[in-house]
Amino acid sequence: KLNEHAAALFETGEEAEVNAGLSIMNELVVACIPLLLVDEMEEKDMVAVEDMRNRWCSYLGQEME
Repeated sequence: KLNEHAAALFETGEEAEVNAGLSIMNELVVACIPLLLVDEMEEKDMVAVEDMRNRWCSYLGQEME
């Protein structure tokens, strides 16, 4: 849910919300990824990490205003 919230803020396009979304992503979401991968790579955790990675990487190909 935290990743979804960060992405929703980022998608608003408003500078303050974009910055808040990036901050959440950098400080909290990315910080949790190693914890998800530690437990012998459980399938649900791998899917969650892949979903997070795909969502944020998809922004790289989009034109920003």
